[in-house]
Formats: sequence, structure tokens, C-alpha cells
Amino acid sequence: MDISQEERQLASHMLNSGNKNPSIMGDPDVSFFTNKYGLRIKTLKWLVKAPIGAVVLVHSLNSHCRFDYLKHNATILNNNKAVLNDEDNYYVHKNSWIEELNKNGYSVYGLDLQGHGESESLNNIKTHINKFDDFADDILQYLNIIHDSIVNEFDKSQENDKDGDTNKIKPRKRCTKCDIILNDESGMCCVDDEEAITKGLRSQDPGKNQYKRPDYNIDAYKTPIPIYLVGLSMGGNIVLRILELMSQQKYNFYNRLNIKGVCSLSGMISINQLKKKPSWKYFYIPTVGLASYLFPKSRFMPSLPCESFPFLNDLYSYDKIFYHKPITNKFAYELLEAADNLNKDIIKITGDVSILFIHSINDQKCCYKDAQDFYNNLKSSNKEFYSLEDMEHMITIEPGNDRVVKKIIDWISNIEKESKGEKKTKKKAKKKLRSTIEKQAAPNQSCTSTDPSASIDYSKDKATQGEAKLDQDAQDQIILDEGIEYDGTLNKGVEDDGTLNKGVEDDGTLDEGIEDDGTLDEGIEDDGTLYEGIEYNGTLNKGVEDDGTLDEGVEDDGTLDEGIEYNGTLNKGVEDDGTLDEGIEYNGTLNKGVEDDGTLDEGIEDDGALNKAQLGEVA
Repeated sequence: MDISQEERQLASHMLNSGNKNPSIMGDPDVSFFTNKYGLRIKTLKWLVKAPIGAVVLVHSLNSHCRFDYLKHNATILNNNKAVLNDEDNYYVHKNSWIEELNKNGYSVYGLDLQGHGESESLNNIKTHINKFDDFADDILQYLNIIHDSIVNEFDKSQENDKDGDTNKIKPRKRCTKCDIILNDESGMCCVDDEEAITKGLRSQDPGKNQYKRPDYNIDAYKTPIPIYLVGLSMGGNIVLRILELMSQQKYNFYNRLNIKGVCSLSGMISINQLKKKPSWKYFYIPTVGLASYLFPKSRFMPSLPCESFPFLNDLYSYDKIFYHKPITNKFAYELLEAADNLNKDIIKITGDVSILFIHSINDQKCCYKDAQDFYNNLKSSNKEFYSLEDMEHMITIEPGNDRVVKKIIDWISNIEKESKGEKKTKKKAKKKLRSTIEKQAAPNQSCTSTDPSASIDYSKDKATQGEAKLDQDAQDQIILDEGIEYDGTLNKGVEDDGTLNKGVEDDGTLDEGIEDDGTLDEGIEDDGTLYEGIEYNGTLNKGVEDDGTLDEGVEDDGTLDEGIEYNGTLNKGVEDDGTLDEGIEYNGTLNKGVEDDGTLDEGIEDDGALNKAQLGEVA
């Protein structure tokens, strides 16, 4: 099936429209993806080499990405008037928000929401939608496309590494969505419009494209760099709504996205103050629901002019892509519902993502007090509210906007510093815990011997008796502390549930016992033999020799090194029945060694007290 000439021209227009000279607007990488309705959504990328983060920009109502976040090729004469300089190259990268973010090491991603800018519209009607959450769905889909591109680029940069790592993630030839839908080995991807239609991934009629939502959980790994969402006005509502949706069950497959921060600029968060205006309270709000049902595609909602900075009206008029008509009745109804839904679901916003609110006290479109109320109701300590006094609503364009972007960059930098600080704190805690364990596990006991000629090196023995024997009554009250106690659990030995609790860090890894290479460091050497810290002429004196015989307590001449004989059998070694007695027997059960139930009871009596080193009594 061949693609039509009309669609070829439309695709060419979408990819090349805007400035005649793309370098003036920063020469972005322009593309589009197909959303769940089959609509082609335009995307733009301003990439940097080795980015430290990705910033995704979401624009305002009736607008598009370039108008809100790039400079305009016009001269602002005063607060009331702006004069156009070059209509063919209207968007300027120099001194813009996007350039500032690029200079600070961030790749910038933007898109034109469906029905806006140069993205396709539902039923070919501009600023008309089905559901407000469709915007969030499109952005979440785009975030996964961003994830794919970053991961693939990250993997490509590692292909030349010579570390021999065989566990690297292999770069894929296409996006996650096409991996799932096509389920083949080809490299075809939906970004290739002609191939997508030919393969049946998307039909020529956008209204018939209703393929199921892809399960993005195909990738278990996270984006290797943090992602930050920034939204202006309506976009501020959308980025906050994304946090609410990501906590819901049907969106749980988006957990791989490494979203670290969300910023709402003049966010459309609530309409409580708008409801107080007589025209809205008594006419627009009561009738919008009925109008959206009877006349969903008609338009009668009023536009709100820029009163504080009238020159913005000139900038709007010079833009060939900006849509100047009011939104449809259906869109207006969904917009009012979106503000209510955002407040109803505020509890679903988790506290692990930093949130920044930037709002002007003089905002006439999205009320400052509504934003403050939402901020106060947000149950998160990971939030910040930054107030502006000399600006109004379009704070990305109005005079003083350079302070706003600087604030955002500083906020992102603080998030990164806090993240690095948490990692350092964890490392210090692990080091401190390791040091404490080593100190408390230092030699504090020594084992007595009846053979004065024995020359055993006890310098590494952590389990032997001290030179002075402890009184039996005092021993009964000593709690085992052969390492460190943490949250009331014994930190050396084996718990009743059979789990090893010696030196387990907060992150669940074994800190003293199992080295990073997975081998047991204290007890079993890399060759699998037990040494327990006692050497005897280079052989292991406590544990099992390479030939599988028990060497603890038996000298090379075959005499008993531990100095205790019990009915001709070795009392610290192996009983006749093959069980380990370790010198102390308690009601027939092995007190140091292995209990009948197979758990290790190393020196812990039934009452939890230490009853080790009573060798004389047993003898």
C-alpha cells in the first residue's frame, strides 16, 4: 500500500515548517510519533553531548513548544508594542530558555500537543480533544520514546569500552511500541511514516487507528539520566497530572522513567477564583457541560487577553502556527474538569519526586491563591513554592523571564546535589558500620591448651576465649555481641529463620561476610576451605582441610590440640555419631555447631545468653 501524495506533503510540512533557516532556532531534531488515536504528534529535540539530564517542556493552551520557550524575532519597543523583524525566521534559539538549559548540560525535548501547533488534531478540528488525560498519555508515550533514544545512545557510547562486560544492554533498532506491536526482528519503526502505513502499524485514516496501548514494561531498566518535566499554564496542570496517573494501576508500566522533578509555571491548578467572577459563575460554568454535550465542536468560551503586558498580543499575532480562536465546548468542559480532577487526586502524588511551583502574585489567568492552596494541600516535604511579584502569566516570555529559568536550573542542580549527597551518606554509613564490626570483632578471647609446645597463631581468631576465664554466673548474663547489634537482632550467626545477620547493610547486601565478588570473606576462602582466622603452618586449623577431614583440635602428631578428651573421642571436633559437639553439650543437643533442626546456635543458650568456653567443666 503506497502512501498518498497528500500525506507525503503533510509529513514534509511537519518536518520542515517553522524557520526557513533552522539554525536560527537552534537546528532542532524534528520528528513526530503516532499516538493512540493515530494522530501524528510533532516533537523537537535540542540535544547536547553527554547530557547530565533531560528537560521535557510542555506548552500552554492554544500555543506550541517553540512559541513558549524560544525567543521571537521581534523587537519589543515598550510594554504595549512589539515590531516583527523576520517572519520567515520567527523563532530564535539565542538567549532563549532552551539555549540556557543546553548551556548547563541538559538536552531539551518538546512537543506540540494534539490539536496544537503542527501536531494533528482529533477529527481535524484544532484545539479539540476527547479527554484531557489524552495529553498526559501522549507525553508519557513521548517520555518512553525519549527513554529508548537515551538508552540506545548510552549503549552506543559503551560499545567501544574494553572492559569485557557481557551484561550490557544491547541497543535496539526501534522504539518499545514497535517492538511489541510488530513482534519481529526487523528494524522498522513507527517514526518511518511510509513503512508504518505499509506494515499496517497505522492506517491512512487517523480516525481508525485504535491499536491497544503498548506495555512499556518490556524494559526493566531505568533511563540512565534523570528527567525533569516543565509545564506552562495548562502544561503545568498536565505535568502534575502525570505524577498522579503514574501512581495508578493502569499506568504502572511506566515505572522505568527516571523522573526526578516536576515544575509547574503559572499552572492551571484550580478554577476556584474563576468561579467567583459573575460571568463565569452564572453563565459559562453552568452552561459549558450542556454545550459540550449538544455542541461539542462549537466554540463560545472567551479568550483571556494579556492585560499587564499587551506586547504579547503582538507576538501572538506574528506567529503563523499559534491558534487564535477559542477552544471547542468539549475542550472547555474537559479543561474545567481537569482542574477539579487534579485536586481530587492530589493524594496520589508521591513524595519521591521534587516539585517546584513558580507563580506570579499578579496572575490574572491562573490564580495565585489557587496554586498556593494546592501547594499547602500537597502531602509532600519535597516541594517548593517560588513567588514572583513583577510578572503576570506568561513568565517564559515576559520581562524578567531570565530569572525564572535560572531558578529552575538552580532547583535542578540542588536535586542532583541532594542525590549525590544521599549516595555519599550511604557510603559513609556502610564504612562506619564496617569499622564498628571490625573493632568489636577484634581478638577478645583466646583458647587454652594443655600442650605447652603448641604454637598456634591466634592473632586472627575472632572466636577464641580470653586469657582470663569468665565466671559461669556472669557468662549466663552476657548477650552475644560478636559484631554489632542492629534493631535488636543478633548480628553474628544465624537467626532462627536461618538467615545470616552478620553485617547486613540497610540495602540488604551482606557487608561483612560476603565480598562484592559474591564469595564468603569471613569463614570460607575463595578456594572453598574454612579458615575462621586460625592458621597452622599455612594450613587451616579451624575448619575442614582440603582432604575433607576436620583439623580443629588435632595436631600434626595426632594428639588432641584442644587438650580435652572425652571417652576417647575428640570433644571439640566430631562426635562418634558424626555430629559436631564443639566442646559443649546441652541436653543432648549441640550447643556450638549445628542444632538438631539444622540451625547454627554458636554459643547461644536457650535463654539467649552466652555459654561458650566452659571447657573445663565438660572435661
